[in-house]
Amino acid sequence: MGLTGSIPPGSSRLFESLKMLDLSRNNLKGNIPAEVGLFSNLRYLNLSWNNLQSRMPPELGFFQNLTVLDLRNSALFGSIPGDICDSGSLGILQLDGNSLNGPIPNEIGNCSSLYLMSLSHNNLSGLIPKSISKLNKLKILKLEYNELSGEIPQELGRLENLLAVNISYNRLVGRLPVGSVFQSLDQTALQGNLGICSPLLKGPCTMNVPKPLVLDPNAYNNQMGGHRHRDESPMSTTDCHHMFLSISAIVAISAATLIVVGVIIISLLNVSARRRPAFVETALESMCSSSTRSGSLASGKLIHLTQGHPRNGLAVRNRYLIRPRRSVRESLEQFTKSHLELREE
Repeated sequence: MGLTGSIPPGSSRLFESLKMLDLSRNNLKGNIPAEVGLFSNLRYLNLSWNNLQSRMPPELGFFQNLTVLDLRNSALFGSIPGDICDSGSLGILQLDGNSLNGPIPNEIGNCSSLYLMSLSHNNLSGLIPKSISKLNKLKILKLEYNELSGEIPQELGRLENLLAVNISYNRLVGRLPVGSVFQSLDQTALQGNLGICSPLLKGPCTMNVPKPLVLDPNAYNNQMGGHRHRDESPMSTTDCHHMFLSISAIVAISAATLIVVGVIIISLLNVSARRRPAFVETALESMCSSSTRSGSLASGKLIHLTQGHPRNGLAVRNRYLIRPRRSVRESLEQFTKSHLELREE
C-alpha cells in the first residue's frame, strides 16, 4: 500500500465495530488522533513503518481490549506515556526503531498481560525499572541499542517464563540477575555495555559498590557549636579541611611506620650476630694465654715429637701427646719421661 496524508479521526459507528486496524508500511504523517482511544472493541492496532513524526498519545491507554500495539519505525519521539497499560489487556508492545527518549515508566509494571515488550533502537535512558519483575507472563524482552544505565535489577531473575532477553549496546554495568534466562545469555545479547560482569565478555566488569565511609572530625563541632563558627573567616574553614586525614590514611601511615621499625631492629640483630664470633675468638685466645702464664691449661695441648734414636738410626716421628686439662709442669714431666725411655731403647 502507498497511503499518504494523516490518519482521519473516524466516526462513532466505526468505533463500535472496528476490532483490527492495520495501516502499516505506508507514508502516513501527522499525529495519531486521540479519538482512536475510543475504539472500545479494538484489539489489534498496527501503525508501523510510517512517517508519523509525532508523540505517542496518552489515549492509547484507554483501549479496554487492545492486545497488540505495533508502532515500530514510525518516527515517533518524546517519552513513553505512563498510562499506556492502564487497561491491563496489552499482550504485545512493539516500539522499536523510533526516537523515543526519557526513562522507561515505572507504570510498565501494570501491563500484567504483557508477554512481548520490544523497545529497542530508541534513545531511552535511565535505569531499567524494577517493576518489570511484576510481568510474570513476559517471555521476550528487547532493550538493545538505547542509553539505559546502571545495574540490571536482580528482581528480573524471578521471571520464570522469560525466554529471550537482549540488553546489548547500552550503558549497563554490574552482575546479571541470578536465575531465569540471564545466566544462559550469549555474547550478542550482552555486548556493547560499559561493564556487565559475564565470562562471555572481554571488557571490564564494573560493580556499583558504595563509597567508603569517611569520618569528618569537624562534623560534631559544626553541629553542636555552629553559632560559634559564624564569624570565622573562610580561610580557617579551608585550613581545617586541609588538615583532615581519613581513618584509612592514618592506618596506612601506622602500618608503614611499624614495618620500618621492624626492618631497623632486624638489621641491628644481624650486625650484632656477625660481630659475636670475632668477640668470642678474642676472648678464648685471651683465656688461653692467661691460663698458660698461670701454669694451668683449660684445654688440651698438642705436642709434636720428632726425635731420632742415636743407636739404630730410627726416627720416631709424628707422635702426639694430647693431655686435656693438664698444667704446663705435668706436660714437661711427661715429655722428659718419654725422652728417657727412648734413650734406654
